[in-house]
Amino acid sequence: PKKSSDKPSHTTLSLLIDVDEDARLHVALDNRSGDGIIARGEGALRLKMVDDDLTLRGTYEIQSGTFTYAVANTIRRQFALASGSTVTFHGDPSKPTLDARAVYRVTASLKGEGDHHHGRNADAASGLFVSF
Repeated sequence: PKKSSDKPSHTTLSLLIDVDEDARLHVALDNRSGDGIIARGEGALRLKMVDDDLTLRGTYEIQSGTFTYAVANTIRRQFALASGSTVTFHGDPSKPTLDARAVYRVTASLKGEGDHHHGRNADAASGLFVSF
């Protein structure tokens, strides 16, 4: 007969994490290009670890933050994330779902042919809806 000390040992950890607006969330979407999110917000996340298997579930609602995106590792832009955007974790912590509205702001020169704008600048913004 087996002794009780012969049983395999299992480690289980389960945490409910109440993330408040003072916490900052960092999500690396692509380590090679530097794509990622840095945000402030709040949410309820459930972290569970059984032996070496780690899962994370829940939704983090963004109040403010940035989304950095690089195209072909040459053009890098930093977008401002709109309040109400979300990062949702479905189990695998490395594969969150992002549902976000983001804006890239730039100041453009109105100087051109004829220069009737006298070198004035104008603020411009382009929007981006990101979901993956």
